[in-house]
Amino acid sequence: MTVNNPEVAMLLIGARIADLPLDAPLLETLALTLRFSHEELADSGLLDSVVAAQRRTDDIIDRATKLLEPLGVSRAELDRFVSEQLKSRANELHPD
Repeated sequence: MTVNNPEVAMLLIGARIADLPLDAPLLETLALTLRFSHEELADSGLLDSVVAAQRRTDDIIDRATKLLEPLGVSRAELDRFVSEQLKSRANELHPD
């Protein structure tokens, strides 16, 4: 088959393709970063979704840090907690 249209381009893709449901929860979207490289996410068309999820997560952690500051909870502690949740979710989705 040949395509003769200047608006259509055939692109090479990597060996692994990431997949994600349209309504995937935040943790599931972030979990892709533990299994796929930046390039693989871009090849899969999911890099923008992952970057948006990372920004949303940073905003949530910032707000939580402000709320928990009176209790002495630091940003670093919240980052570690979220990271543990992310690893746990990734393991649930893809146990190796």
